[in-house]
Amino acid sequence: MEQLKKGKDFMLIFLMNIKNTEERDTLEKLYLKYHKRMFYIVNGILKDSYESQDVVQTAILKMVNYIDKIDYVGY
Repeated sequence: MEQLKKGKDFMLIFLMNIKNTEERDTLEKLYLKYHKRMFYIVNGILKDSYESQDVVQTAILKMVNYIDKIDYVGY
């Protein structure tokens, strides 16, 4: 669980550096909605919390390249 907190801290720092508020808000919503679920799925496969968090962060960061294609992220 501590690894999830460290990953969340990293992502929040990353998000603060995105200048476009619409993109930042969309990415933040995606992260908050899916990061725990993604972590538990990946960790179930890898059995390594540090590596799993890295995979989740990488996946979320790659979403930045496609943020303009994401229409809606609801809660």
